[in-house]
Amino acid sequence: MPKRILSVTLLVLALFARVALAETDVRAQTATPARTIKFGSFTPPPSPTPTKTPIPTKTPVPTNPEAVPTDSNVETSPTPGEEEENTGNASEITDLVAQIRKNCFGGVVAVSNVNCVDKLKLPAGVSAQTISELKISTLYAGEGFLQCVGFVRASVMRKYGTTLTNGGHAIDYATKIPGGYRFIHAATGANMKINDLAIWNYDTVGHIAYVTGVFKNGVFQVAEANFQSKGEVQTSYKTTDSPNFVGFLRRE
Repeated sequence: MPKRILSVTLLVLALFARVALAETDVRAQTATPARTIKFGSFTPPPSPTPTKTPIPTKTPVPTNPEAVPTDSNVETSPTPGEEEENTGNASEITDLVAQIRKNCFGGVVAVSNVNCVDKLKLPAGVSAQTISELKISTLYAGEGFLQCVGFVRASVMRKYGTTLTNGGHAIDYATKIPGGYRFIHAATGANMKINDLAIWNYDTVGHIAYVTGVFKNGVFQVAEANFQSKGEVQTSYKTTDSPNFVGFLRRE
């Protein structure tokens, strides 16, 4: 083959190869179109309906009185309408009870806490002797607790500024009458008055209490110590028809 023809042939082949290479490069640089993603239609689940938490109802109060527990040691007051029979005043004694219950735990005066009565706020003229009566009864009268006689003696001192003489045990005051008093037997049926001193013949030593209120039907209120609980000072209600009630002392 002549050299000239061969050269032309080689030139044509070279050009063809160059064109083919360029076309391949262009295709490689062309971005592939993104495919379109089709979603199927769907119905979202229904939203739950919000609910309101119900307010709890109060437990109804029982209407049956028997369903309500009661404390057998709590003294109940007289029926409304049973007004006091007289207008005497024993506010000094009810205040004495309140102060003792405030300053002596549980209202109890014992050897272990006898100094609690030092906190009582009383008039200067009767303070020292009233507190002394409470302490002497607690420390020396026996059993290590405030006795009923000691409380009544302290009450008389608080009320009148005088000492309750004679007596001994509680029942002894019915026969060993204190100066300035007279004894009225329960059998006489005489009406009691505020500031009387009521006496019972419980056991062998009896019981004595200070009368702070008098009501109809033989009901009366007293301030007392060492009756339901040892050394405890409290007020309670009594009745004159108690078989142990023997009578009362009245200041003349």
